Amino acid sequence: MRNMTFAETAEDVEDMMIAQRSPRTRRFPGVLRSLRLQGQATLEYAVFTAVVAAALVAMNVYVRRSIQANLKQLEDQINAEAVP
Repeated sequence: MRNMTFAETAEDVEDMMIAQRSPRTRRFPGVLRSLRLQGQATLEYAVFTAVVAAALVAMNVYVRRSIQANLKQLEDQINAEAVP
């Protein structure tokens, strides 16, 4: 018996999985693979969007604090000019 590489073994497993499917899906194995890859891409976009949204929510606190500090500084300057 010769040594099998991982790629050959994976191909054999996929062939066995295709053979176990119903006759309708057995005829179009490429379609199922493309749907699986499309689902994976959609999931990756969803995870990326969630991470970006979480980062924006976390930054919201610091941006708001910075704006309030700038407004306070401007208010203090205006009050200092108004008082003789």
